[in-house]
Amino acid sequence: MKRILRSLLLPLAVVASLGGCASPAGNIDYNSATDFSAINRYGFLPVGDQTDPLVAQRLQAALTEQLDGRGWQQLEQVDAQVSGDTVAVRYHSWPETRSRDSGLTIGVGGGRSSGNTSIGGSVAIPVGDSERMVQVVRIDMVQQGKVIWRGSDDYPISERDSPQKRTERTNQLVAELLAQFPPR
Repeated sequence: MKRILRSLLLPLAVVASLGGCASPAGNIDYNSATDFSAINRYGFLPVGDQTDPLVAQRLQAALTEQLDGRGWQQLEQVDAQVSGDTVAVRYHSWPETRSRDSGLTIGVGGGRSSGNTSIGGSVAIPVGDSERMVQVVRIDMVQQGKVIWRGSDDYPISERDSPQKRTERTNQLVAELLAQFPPR
């Protein structure tokens, strides 16, 4: 019986320990030939029509806070052809409906206490909506008309979210993405 318990508990312990390993947020891509260490000035490119004006305001405020916090200088006007120590920042955001994962989980466990041995199991089946709404955000750093760095991610949204909650989620997402800029 001890062998059975050990054979069940070891894989569960491995899975539990891997659950604590976190990967960086978002999807990051960049041009590895770029000297990111030289960049210390930025400006914003015009926002496209697809980005909600309130979301755009939140994104620009969050980006400004993060970049100014690095000691970067914001320029009033830039175009996509900037170079050298300057990047043009372009951002897009849009709501998206995504299907939820199946959520089907199976658990097995066991234990021994005071000479008694037990083995148990469970199956969890999701209940509720099969779709969820997310706000997708993409941030591009542009020089000489080309994207040199891109970060994208999303966060869950609900029609019932307060403006404060939306701002908080936007700030958090931008901070997580820009924590990976410049790339190391």
